[in-house]
Amino acid sequence: MVKGSVEARRELILTATANLIRRDGVAALTTKRVAAEAGCAEGTIFRHFGDKGGLIAAVLSFGLPEIDHLEQVASRKPSDDLVIDLTHLCTATLDFYRASYPIAASALADATMFQRYRDAHNARKTGPRQIWELI
Repeated sequence: MVKGSVEARRELILTATANLIRRDGVAALTTKRVAAEAGCAEGTIFRHFGDKGGLIAAVLSFGLPEIDHLEQVASRKPSDDLVIDLTHLCTATLDFYRASYPIAASALADATMFQRYRDAHNARKTGPRQIWELI
């Protein structure tokens, strides 16, 4: 399997996980349901993310499209219109928080999950502080 397809499979799993959490909540999430939604074997999830905790941490750390969009907006070269630039930045930030809070609220209430989330961010040098540094 080529690298691009491995990354594509990983993205499909992250997207499926985020969709299931949004629709049914973290408590109802199982790796079997994610595998069915993503069209992959359950073992693929374990190979990429370790376990359900690693999968949820990955979604919260870098698996939401709103994260990428916010990074793109925050990294743009400023235009001549500060109001428009700030409006775009605030809108992208709000979209990010609207997407991540429902997932984060239930997942991070668990101390073990919070530690997984923190470890994932520390390993990749990502996380909420990165968003604020961009802003």
